[in-house]
Amino acid sequence: MKHFFYHIPLLLLVAAGVAGCSDDDVNRAPQWQLDEQMSDDFDNWNPDKWGSDIWVTSKIYAFGQDNVAVEDGCLKLKVTNGGSDGKSFAAGRVKSKFEIGGNTAVEIRARLPKHDAHVSSAIWMSDAPVAWKNPNAEIDIMESMPDDNWPDWKYSSGMIYWWMKATGVAIPSWVSFPKNQNWMQQTLGLTYARTEAGLSEDFHIYRLERSNGHVRFYFDGVLYWDKDWKRSVPAPANFKWAEDMARPLLLSIESHTTPVADQLPAEFDIDYVHVYRLVNP
Repeated sequence: MKHFFYHIPLLLLVAAGVAGCSDDDVNRAPQWQLDEQMSDDFDNWNPDKWGSDIWVTSKIYAFGQDNVAVEDGCLKLKVTNGGSDGKSFAAGRVKSKFEIGGNTAVEIRARLPKHDAHVSSAIWMSDAPVAWKNPNAEIDIMESMPDDNWPDWKYSSGMIYWWMKATGVAIPSWVSFPKNQNWMQQTLGLTYARTEAGLSEDFHIYRLERSNGHVRFYFDGVLYWDKDWKRSVPAPANFKWAEDMARPLLLSIESHTTPVADQLPAEFDIDYVHVYRLVNP
């Protein structure tokens, strides 16, 4: 069994000692329990947990199972020259067959593709936007866009809603659709994480926690972004979807950058996916 990371945020311990806090503000250290049904150490390929039915198209990559493998205890999403359907490159990506809701933590230990290959990769939670699942929350835990202006020690994290129009589907009055468009993107927040260590040089731990009105992001055990309902836009109640909407997990090569052909093949290596449930919400 691979190592586990149990997190007790220091910020919570400090906050609990602040004088004058109401009962609602008294914080307890969270206790997490591993959900083995939604976790994978990648000792082998498990088709009951992972598939490739991802709705996002690409003009750069031909995606296929040939570029997805479990080797040496890792899930490997490979990027190679020689695509198909008129595309110069081939790549792998997977989507979980389970959905992760609120009062959970999801932790991924991964090594990004080598920076010189200029291969964009992502760890995110979303699904194909449909009106009956409005607002279609998307949470980007890690998204890299490595090129000459995007160093190996930087990535972005963010939260997005995708509102879709449909007959008979109620949409809040504050959602404003662009002219002649049946969907609109609403960004709840975006930040950039910077680290001294290269993201492609070694494995690092990316963690998302969603509970008690907060969405928290950690890198190698250090909290770097805490988004809570009190600071949500346009109104606090609408942040609830981002906190608890059930979403599949995606591990993917992205089409944000064009790879450098002579630096291929390259790999996005995922050591494990661990999902935890909060036992003291």
